[in-house]
Formats: sequence, C-alpha cells, structure tokens
Amino acid sequence: SAGVISGGVVSLITPRMSKEKLDHFFDLIHTPIRPGEHVEVPCTLPENPLPKVDKFSIHPDIEIAKPSFVGMTGFILAWACVGLIIWLTRYLSHAL
Repeated sequence: SAGVISGGVVSLITPRMSKEKLDHFFDLIHTPIRPGEHVEVPCTLPENPLPKVDKFSIHPDIEIAKPSFVGMTGFILAWACVGLIIWLTRYLSHAL
C-alpha cells in the first residue's frame, strides 16, 4: 500500500507530461507488432502499422485494455490451476 500511496502523491505533485509526448507513447504501446517487422529508428511507428488495440476509456487519465479471447482463456485457466492447488492441498492434508 505504501507504493500505491507514494505513486499517487508523486503523480499529484509532479507536473503533467505534454499531451503530444503521452499520445506518442500510447500510440507506440497500443500498436501491435507484425511478425518479422523491423523498425529502423527506435520509438517510431512503422510505415504501415497494424490497427491499435481496443480499450475501455472511462477517464482520459485511465486506460483499461479490452480483454481478448486468448487473455481471458489464460486468466480462467490460471484460476483453475489455483483452485486445483487449493483442492490438492486440502485433499492431501486430510488424507495424510
């Protein structure tokens, strides 16, 4: 909790980044990479980029990515593994 609180305090105290810098940064991180794609200059978009990843926009300063089928499948499988570990631990504690 100390990390979250200090991050919030620092973000409120420090000046905002320019909109142009933020837009460029978010364009870079939200644009998927094509297999075998090569960019000549770092931190630039290729000439023909793929479309940006969709996102939920509830506030201009908050971005939440829309979940994909692969991402949700992995999330569900990970929680199934957690449930299996809990069940196996309980089973072994009663069996032994």
